[in-house]
Amino acid sequence: MNASGRNKLFMSIGLTLFILILLVTFYKTDSASGGYSLLVGGIIIIFAVVAVVANLIKVKNTEQRVSALPKPYRNVFIDASELVGTSMMTKSAKQETMSMILEIFEHAHLENRTVEDVIGGDLGSFMKGFIESSGGQNSLLYTFSFSTLLYVIYLFIMKFYIVLRHGPFTMERIRTETLDMGLIVIYGLIAYLFFPWLYYTLQQAAKGRWQGGKRLLILLPFILPFGLFAALNKFETPVLRTFMDHPVPIFNSVFEIIIGLGILIVSYLLMKYAQRIQLRKSVK
Repeated sequence: MNASGRNKLFMSIGLTLFILILLVTFYKTDSASGGYSLLVGGIIIIFAVVAVVANLIKVKNTEQRVSALPKPYRNVFIDASELVGTSMMTKSAKQETMSMILEIFEHAHLENRTVEDVIGGDLGSFMKGFIESSGGQNSLLYTFSFSTLLYVIYLFIMKFYIVLRHGPFTMERIRTETLDMGLIVIYGLIAYLFFPWLYYTLQQAAKGRWQGGKRLLILLPFILPFGLFAALNKFETPVLRTFMDHPVPIFNSVFEIIIGLGILIVSYLLMKYAQRIQLRKSVK
């Protein structure tokens, strides 16, 4: 498996462990909630696995050309692909950039130049120009908008599963079904802390071209959830349990659902706006 695939595989493993701890911590006695949480967790795990497979398929499409390069070139190309993949470049810009880099590597190889000579011994600096010229430099606005989009999608998934869990989909059930505070907090942490941290870690791994055991540092972001859940298990109190199990009415009316959809649309537009800002900066 290539470096990029290994990176995302580590993410998937960590996310799987994260979900398992979530299940054990918050839904040890409530079988109905446990089944619900298991389904939602399973959906997230499936998304993570699909990300791994999709990444491997992308690499497979250019594998013939990449495999014709010497191993040092192949390794650097995969790390470059990881940097581009975790940037805020558009999909077409990512494809064009990686095609351009592959052509550069192919010509350099034909000229008997080493990959270290091509990148100047610093992949991060080499890739910086490509990423900035395509408006791919990450920004706080883009990261916040992406996290908000992700979080609201999570909440919609949880809400509508609960509504459908024990009966038909009706407005009455939408008005009466609630979400537990524990899940709202946990998925907020996933969206606003874990995923941004994971992306940052992947970028650092690619820039630093981490090898061997150092790649295990990709799992570093999961120290936070593990530590959090361990602390909750050890220091759990009736007050804390009451707080985490507290029912929260959310998306309980057509108006609230419209507001949620509006937040989704605004978040997506802000992501595109953040990309345009970076692109404009790159052409000045």
